[in-house]
Amino acid sequence: MCFKQLDAMEHNERLGDNDAMENHERDGDGLDIVKYSVASDTGFYNENSHGQLEINSTYLTSETLVSVERLQFTDKFYTLDVDGNAGIAAKAIIATFGADALTSYMSAAVSVVDGGPSLESLCGLVVANNLIENEIGSSSNGSFVDHVYENIFGTAPSSADHDIYTALLDNGTHTKSSLLALAANTTLSENLVTENSVGLIGVSGNTDGELLAIQYDIG
Repeated sequence: MCFKQLDAMEHNERLGDNDAMENHERDGDGLDIVKYSVASDTGFYNENSHGQLEINSTYLTSETLVSVERLQFTDKFYTLDVDGNAGIAAKAIIATFGADALTSYMSAAVSVVDGGPSLESLCGLVVANNLIENEIGSSSNGSFVDHVYENIFGTAPSSADHDIYTALLDNGTHTKSSLLALAANTTLSENLVTENSVGLIGVSGNTDGELLAIQYDIG
């Protein structure tokens, strides 16, 4: 079972080939996705004198994007809210499946978070649907600990760490969902989000003060 898809975003359509793009600005609450009917590799970005993101394309005129969380092209999505819902979804995916699974699960996971759930609630859904158990073929606490630990640290836990975290589950100090949320909330998990982000402006996977986004395929 995968994350349930939800449709909770406000959609603002953008025009197709050779049609002008208008400056875009959103007021009020909610998420905003801007859709372009061109491929992502035709677009390029820069920051204007006001610190705002500008997008240009071979086929479209320049547009300034203000308070936009998502960009959709014909082939890819870009989530600009790495410090918001997209980051929550990414951290949960990394703790659950590993960083290599971001592209596969990002669309579904971010749709769930856009519907309102917190990181803790998302981790609760992971556990309630046995996503990790199905992935590793085991329901034991020890196997759960080993899997999540390796996703975050990139290596299997030492015997001492395995025993410590397994005991926290065995004695009820943590549930699987709370331990998963704890792992997803670590600095290591946040670093993995950054390392697996693209730099719309700046260096990919680097917190250089410029704009990072999480990129994933449509469909």
